Amino acid sequence: MNITILEDNLEHAIRLENVIKAIAKDLHISVRVHTTGKVAEFQESVKMDRAHHLYFLDLDIKGDQRQGFKMAEIVRERNPFAIIVFVTTMFESAPLAFEYHISALDFIRKDLKNFDQKVRDCMEYAWRQFNVAESMERPEDILCYSYRGKLELKVPFEDVFYIETTPISHKLLVQARNFRMEFYGTISEIMEIDVQQRLYKVDRSTLINVDNITSVNKRARELIFFDGSTYPLPPKRLRMVEKLLVAKGDNDQK
Repeated sequence: MNITILEDNLEHAIRLENVIKAIAKDLHISVRVHTTGKVAEFQESVKMDRAHHLYFLDLDIKGDQRQGFKMAEIVRERNPFAIIVFVTTMFESAPLAFEYHISALDFIRKDLKNFDQKVRDCMEYAWRQFNVAESMERPEDILCYSYRGKLELKVPFEDVFYIETTPISHKLLVQARNFRMEFYGTISEIMEIDVQQRLYKVDRSTLINVDNITSVNKRARELIFFDGSTYPLPPKRLRMVEKLLVAKGDNDQK
């Protein structure tokens, strides 16, 4: 289970991380914990996070009493499946979560006598939710990709819109139905594990899921996905995708 802690008080950060690791050991859960007190570092890490992710966020970061809410808002925009828990001394701020439309699992006061138990309850809930989600998935329908021994991406093929290279060597970007993230890997390796060829290579740097495209806008030179989002392509590539859409439509009618 992947867990991120945003806490700028070193003492509190160490305490929470130790509690999490002790609980994980007791529950026999494998966890990867990333702790930071820097907003910029947190925002960068969110880009790499997977759909099934648990966040423990402090509210007051560097004197900004709403910073935790702001970061939670960023998480929620990118990943509606993430589980967010606030760990704070500012319990009176809990109602503001509704203002930010965050849907937090819990608010845990740092001075609670049963602090450890509250953290444990959240971890157990997250673990159950993530396991239920994964149990409903068929292995052949999941794009599960590891790079140099580390799991980088796990997402249903049907949720993928496109995967493209980034300016950083061996780093890719995936735009999916409910999230967008960067991860380490190569286009060629993604193609190797896509045995059913669900992703179409439109050029050396881009894989497209044609099943999620609804139309081609030739004037704007872009693909249009079912959620209204778009992806720019040069005319030659657009014509290639358009032919695929026509062929797909013919096959669907048979």
